[in-house]
Amino acid sequence: MDGYAVTQDLASRWSYTFFHRNPDKGVTDGLSFCLLGSRDSTMDQIKTEKHYLTVIFPAQRWLPEFRMTTIFTPMGGNLYRLDDGNLCGRISFGDVFEVLPADQKDAVVFQRRVKRAGLKRACYVIPHDMVERTRFVELMKRIEGLGGFAAVDFNGLFLVFLPKTCDLDVNLELHRIGGIPN
Repeated sequence: MDGYAVTQDLASRWSYTFFHRNPDKGVTDGLSFCLLGSRDSTMDQIKTEKHYLTVIFPAQRWLPEFRMTTIFTPMGGNLYRLDDGNLCGRISFGDVFEVLPADQKDAVVFQRRVKRAGLKRACYVIPHDMVERTRFVELMKRIEGLGGFAAVDFNGLFLVFLPKTCDLDVNLELHRIGGIPN
């Protein structure tokens, strides 16, 4: 994201402007709009704008500098939410974190995690052809519908994030899809 501005006029109208550079096309996309109401309630309305962004995690003790480029949602000010899952790292799917500007375009520097998403994470090794089955696609949609996240990495590593209150038995569903008896 190249720029983000929030302003308020005398009539309590909040104006939001987002600028995003698409590195693949070399163009800058802009979005600007004005909403009435308090800043906090208005920020809730724009949380669906997703952006590709590089987050730089500075070196700490024995950990070297780490960079993550993936999908994030701006939450207002210098806060972002991770909208992608990953196997390891300092933040997980749904976490909200604070950043500082970086010297590089489309990059920010990680400061701290503000709020954990509170999701349970599980990882399964599955046959690579399972992802082509209709029931598997339906399972992934069901997980997302429950407020979770699901992805297949490396042609067979099924990563799942689910709310802690969710009682979906993913292991049982995978056995059913694969035709494995209980």
